[in-house]
Amino acid sequence: MGLSLHISIVPVIMMVVSLQVWLSLGCFEEERVALLNLKDSLNYPNGTSLPSWRKGDARCCDWQSITCNSSTGRVIELDLWDVRNGELGDWYLNASLFLPFQELNSLNLMDNQIAGWVENKGVYQPFKMSKLEELYLSFNRLNNSIVSYMDGLSSLKTLSLRYNRLEGSIDLKECLSNLETLDLSDNNITKVVASGGVSQPFKMSKLEYLNLRYNRLDNSILSYVDGLSSLKTLYLGYNRLEGLIDLKECLSNLETLDLSDNNITKVVASGGPTNLSTLVLNNITAYGSSFQTFLQSLGAFPNLTTLFLGFNDLRGRILGDDLRNLSSLEELYLYGCSLDENSLQSLGALPSLKNLSLQSLSGVVPFQGFLNLKNLELLDLSGNTLNSSIFQAIGKMTSLKTLMLQGCSLNGQLPTTQGFLNLKNLELFDMSYSTLNSSNIFKTIGTMTSLKTLMLNDCSLNGQLSTGLCDLNHLEDLDISSNDLSGFLPPCLANLTSLQQLDLSSNHLKIPMSLSPLYNLSKLESFDGFDNEIYAEEDDHNLSPKFQLKSLSLSSHGQGARAFPKFLYHQFNLQFLDLSNIQIKGEFPSWFIENNTYLKSLYLENCSLSGPFLLPRSSHVTLSILSISMNDFQGQIPAEIGAYLPGLQVLLMSDNGFNGNIPSSLGSMSSLQLLDLSNNFLTGRILSNNSLQGQIPGWIRNMSSLEFLDLSRNNLSGPLPPRFDASPKLRYVYLSRNKLQGPIATNSTTPRSYWH
Repeated sequence: MGLSLHISIVPVIMMVVSLQVWLSLGCFEEERVALLNLKDSLNYPNGTSLPSWRKGDARCCDWQSITCNSSTGRVIELDLWDVRNGELGDWYLNASLFLPFQELNSLNLMDNQIAGWVENKGVYQPFKMSKLEELYLSFNRLNNSIVSYMDGLSSLKTLSLRYNRLEGSIDLKECLSNLETLDLSDNNITKVVASGGVSQPFKMSKLEYLNLRYNRLDNSILSYVDGLSSLKTLYLGYNRLEGLIDLKECLSNLETLDLSDNNITKVVASGGPTNLSTLVLNNITAYGSSFQTFLQSLGAFPNLTTLFLGFNDLRGRILGDDLRNLSSLEELYLYGCSLDENSLQSLGALPSLKNLSLQSLSGVVPFQGFLNLKNLELLDLSGNTLNSSIFQAIGKMTSLKTLMLQGCSLNGQLPTTQGFLNLKNLELFDMSYSTLNSSNIFKTIGTMTSLKTLMLNDCSLNGQLSTGLCDLNHLEDLDISSNDLSGFLPPCLANLTSLQQLDLSSNHLKIPMSLSPLYNLSKLESFDGFDNEIYAEEDDHNLSPKFQLKSLSLSSHGQGARAFPKFLYHQFNLQFLDLSNIQIKGEFPSWFIENNTYLKSLYLENCSLSGPFLLPRSSHVTLSILSISMNDFQGQIPAEIGAYLPGLQVLLMSDNGFNGNIPSSLGSMSSLQLLDLSNNFLTGRILSNNSLQGQIPGWIRNMSSLEFLDLSRNNLSGPLPPRFDASPKLRYVYLSRNKLQGPIATNSTTPRSYWH
């Protein structure tokens, strides 16, 4: 028995050892090499994308845009959406680069300027990824030949070729018979045929989603969908369909249909999609009696729950009569339509409606006495000219959860009538861009305790924040920015324990830098106090807040704070921090970068900071924007800045007291787009308005993402560099007031401007 137990344990030990070997190596070597080759191809001739893909790093499963199978360690997903620098021109991809990825399931190459495939010895080589199920190639420059490369993708379920250069007749191969999702929208296709060029139905019995919007297809496309018995979603909007549209029996499973922006007069269903639930008919170009016939023909779809009729002329139409057979209709979208009083009032004949959008209607809209819709849950009247009488009608909609009145020219006070205030189910209320004047509105709204989202930005509110606001203890998102509010934050804000987003920016509020009134808000993730009066309390709290912020902006004007607020020492999830123009004093907070590993943007302009510029103790790859201009930093810029902050795209250090040489490690910042070191006391080499002398250093050419370079007002001499072209994004170069010699050499096709 002991021997048997020993033998049975051996495979387990071998499996564990194998797993440990994979974990230590990070991924399979052939896949790591293939990824590096793919990076080289994607960056050809001199791009800098995917900096985390490094030759000396074996852990490719930790690289950006890569997902590996947690059991096998194989790459299963590559998400390379918009990775290639557009200024590098067309990308011709070699399909053989993907051969090592034996378990690749999803490949996203959208928006990478792919214009075609590299052929091997004059013969096209198709994709050969037997397990690939998802392929995204939208927003590229591919033509009809792309279909020829699909022969080896027998497992493909999702194919997206939106916004390419497909045109004319497109031949779909039989190898795509397992497709479930196909997107060919935003091309110039006139016909879709089966393999061999024969005009016959699609042979894709598993296809559930087909998007053909924004092409040049005519009614013949309807005969091609006969074989799509599983189709649930069909988008044919913005084509050249006209007259009568007959939906075939083969579309019996269709649930969503878009026929927008076609010249349709009637829709019939010959035993077809009785399960159709969503119909999109925006901007239909039928007129007069044809439109009446068209609307009445919709009775063929008794299970319709959602109907879009946006941007149509519905004047003279009694919509309630036209749509009376749609007894299941719950959502009706009439945004941008032309309506008259009769059309509007007739909607009361649709008692099952839950969502109604009447956004930006044409002309003056009479809302008096309309809408006896007691089941309505969402009403959007944004972009119309309304008066306060609208609230009397709204007060009858006792089921309302979402009310959008953005930009409706409403003036004065909210009504205190019990009808409107008794909307006990209201969760979202948006009256942005109105003229409400007094902050007493909060006393009125404070009775609507079910609110989760309140948007009152740019409403001309003035006075102090009313404590009535503090009764909204279910509130999650509050935006009262761009008003004229003043005074201190009321302590009762601590009652808003559900709050996640708070925007008080662009007011005249007095906000303590400690944010002490908000300490109790454990769910708070974002606070914007920009352009208010920020002040330092006499006793900065030692208590740590309950919240962990992701975004904080206090960029404003205010008195000296003497030090960074103590609550920042307890924040570890911040991605964005802006404390500009607050007189904090003290040294650079390298500890803050160390504590917040997800930090992307740090703005500390004009904060009276001094001393040396301190780097974090370890490399911080996510930081992309660092602005510390207009402070009093002294000493040299650390020589290792390029190694410790390799992901910087914007570095602003102007108007300080830095001296010494500019570190050459800046040249290793391959993502750097904007660098400003002007108005310092730098010596040696480069940038504007310093004491620089000597020749322009060669490492400037390594900054391949650089767009703006200012070398003016120094004492530079000698010849210009032989090439600025190694920086493909470089557009502006300032060379004036130096002693440089020689011509400006450039072979680039990128437009550039030189001042010298």
